[in-house]
Amino acid sequence: MTIPFINRSARVRGAKFALAALGLALAGCQAALVEPVAPSDAGLPPPPEAEVAAVAPAEDIAAPALEPAVEPAGTSATPKPLEITATPSDLFGLDEAGITALLGPAHYTRNEPPARVLQYAGLTCVLDLFLYPEGPDGTMATVYFEMRPIGDAPAPSGCFAGLVLAAGGY
Repeated sequence: MTIPFINRSARVRGAKFALAALGLALAGCQAALVEPVAPSDAGLPPPPEAEVAAVAPAEDIAAPALEPAVEPAGTSATPKPLEITATPSDLFGLDEAGITALLGPAHYTRNEPPARVLQYAGLTCVLDLFLYPEGPDGTMATVYFEMRPIGDAPAPSGCFAGLVLAAGGY
């Protein structure tokens, strides 16, 4: 592709135009100087004179005595760790509402008739819950679950507790 020839005078005019536009843009950015206006003396009291107070040297100032905090009876200074009361075996027989109350909404759901699979992914593992129709009304309930590690790591013992903690269902 060839570039059309532009004569020198056109380039010079373009450069002059660009410089003029730049100059105008910079002139518009310049802040206008405003001279301060003297306040009117109409009925206003004179400003107060600044007074300097004597300050005592630092060694003459005594720090206030601090009393130790009193803890209510039956409490300790160290917080108790959260106690997860739910176990994976508690999942058996739970319907989808019970599972959601314990683990929150599923991260992934799929239907594999007659089953419904809910999947929860934690930091170190994945939990798959298999719900099948149970009872005379055919309510879907957990009949089987599988917990597997993410990647090559072995399944951690705290996987289920981590899922419950993440959902706040303890």
